[in-house]
Amino acid sequence: MRKFLSLVVVFVVGLGIFSGYPSKAGAVSEYYRISGMDRISTAIEISKAGWEQSDIVILARSNNPADALAAASLAGTLEAPILLTPTDSLPSIVFQELYRLNASEVIILGGTAAISGDIDKALKKEGYFVERVSGSNRFETAAKINKVAGTDKNTQAIVVNGYTVADAISASSAAAINGIPIYLATDNKLPVALPDNVKEVTIYGGEKVIGKSVFNDLKNKGLNVTRLAGANRYQTNIMSLDDSLKENVLIVRGTSVSKTKEDYPDAVTASGLAKILQANMILTNPTKVVPEAEDHFASNRYVNIIVIGGESAVSSDVAWETSAFVDTDIQQFVEEKMIDTAIHPTKPIVYYTNTRKAVKALNYETGEVSTITFDLKAESIYFANNKLYVSLLKGEHSSYWWEEDQEGAIAVIHGETFTLEKQIDIKLDPFDIVVDSKGFMYVASGSGQHSNLNSYDANGNLLSSDWIYQRTYIELAPGEDKIYAVDTVISPRDLTVYHLSGDGIITGNSDSPYHGDFNLETKIRVSADGNFVFNSSGHVFKAPSLEIHEELKYNFTDVLFYDNAFYLGRNGLLLGHSIEDFEHYDTLSTHGDVQTLLQNKNDIVIVTHFYEDDSTVPITGIEIKKKQGDGSTAPNLQIPYEYNGAITNGF
Repeated sequence: MRKFLSLVVVFVVGLGIFSGYPSKAGAVSEYYRISGMDRISTAIEISKAGWEQSDIVILARSNNPADALAAASLAGTLEAPILLTPTDSLPSIVFQELYRLNASEVIILGGTAAISGDIDKALKKEGYFVERVSGSNRFETAAKINKVAGTDKNTQAIVVNGYTVADAISASSAAAINGIPIYLATDNKLPVALPDNVKEVTIYGGEKVIGKSVFNDLKNKGLNVTRLAGANRYQTNIMSLDDSLKENVLIVRGTSVSKTKEDYPDAVTASGLAKILQANMILTNPTKVVPEAEDHFASNRYVNIIVIGGESAVSSDVAWETSAFVDTDIQQFVEEKMIDTAIHPTKPIVYYTNTRKAVKALNYETGEVSTITFDLKAESIYFANNKLYVSLLKGEHSSYWWEEDQEGAIAVIHGETFTLEKQIDIKLDPFDIVVDSKGFMYVASGSGQHSNLNSYDANGNLLSSDWIYQRTYIELAPGEDKIYAVDTVISPRDLTVYHLSGDGIITGNSDSPYHGDFNLETKIRVSADGNFVFNSSGHVFKAPSLEIHEELKYNFTDVLFYDNAFYLGRNGLLLGHSIEDFEHYDTLSTHGDVQTLLQNKNDIVIVTHFYEDDSTVPITGIEIKKKQGDGSTAPNLQIPYEYNGAITNGF
């Protein structure tokens, strides 16, 4: 299924907008474009995307970067960026990038006819150590590049045609990542002998590109020879991909920018980035969708899709149509803001509060909406015991509304009939609420700075109280013996665990052993087994000690737990991880940006945001992914699920 596009275009087009590899501290989109005004500045933007610092930089000729074809293993082995220069003089922007990288050495590819000796002198004058790698032709230059890289000692080698570049681009990712040397051939011979240590050779391209004579000569020397060849360059490219590389992918132009010669400037400079990002490199046409690439993206998901070059290299339309596939179904659009959400455990009903004095029940299959209105503003909601609990505000949250003066209410709504059972007045300004299976309510205050976490029985009688800071979110542990809390308004944020007796009494609390050590966000979730507390910053803490256990690669907007795994919601993706080793093993794509993850017996329900045109006000989408075992197709949802009646609530 294709990603919904009529409300939002998330493909960002610009010059060098990718300023660094995505980390959990930065915003990860589904797409990035790395581009500059021309091929030289695009190479610089690629360098900026992959390297904060590099001791060594590789320099290739900009108007005919043939020597860079074989430099993939060099770039990968040295983990060095490839920059481009005209033949006669080094542009100031390239000098600036060398300075930014704090480089000390420049390796020049090709002879002085490719890059003049004046550039050597200019670099040496600025204090750089300069090494030139060149041969009498491109074939010898490639062999010498492999010597400098040290990859000539590898028992594996890649052979590509030195005059037809597309297959060399397909080989460059594997060469860079695995340190496999690339040797150049013609269509009927290999001009340079392979080192004696080579035992395995992979030829990229069909017999018209590298003929049978080359294949047979290598076989006759006792080598194990494999040919990767499809019906065209794009099929060969897809055949060459490493199936284990599922996080990042580079989309590059697979046709020459010149009508008279083979010229692929953006692609040949991206091999080092492929190593840094551990990324496959996929070829496409600049103006039309390539079926082979489209088919690949239809069945494969990546966390980061990175387009190399500007619109003339790969248009936004092509990138989108090639790769925008999703694994969820949009059920409904809701044109209002959801403050908090909950879900019915067995029915297709999402409950939510909005910015007004109401709570709504949306049947996401039929679109039917039921509404209960109050005289007070509704805020937090929680579903338990076949009842929906709603916090009602009698005033705005305020740091100066002291606990002795606070008041609010809790509405209790029947889960089957969606009718108000009762409204309980309490002497607290309710901010967040959780309810255990015995009907004991735990309510955190939204006002008064150093305020209260109170527990109440089903009739609203105060049972116990403990200290909590205002506007703190709380989460009930699956065993119902603890409540975990995260601050929202103080800095640095802190985690706290409150201990429960089992009969509605808060018996005390334990503070986190850390204070300011981690940059925490405002959402917490407790794993289904109760062993871990997840913070949306990407930090995972042991329960109940709150000692750090894991730092996830990405932060997230919500997390969904199974017995043995979890999915992180992040922008337009769900990232599946094992709870045993926290390794990322599965990626699902959604139509909108994930805000909240909910689950009932049959469905995973994703609350997402869409933005229309230039609006900053989101439209809310309700998307679903059917769970395994219900007769629906869920090919990417690989986690076994056992329903235990637990409901995950969003804020």
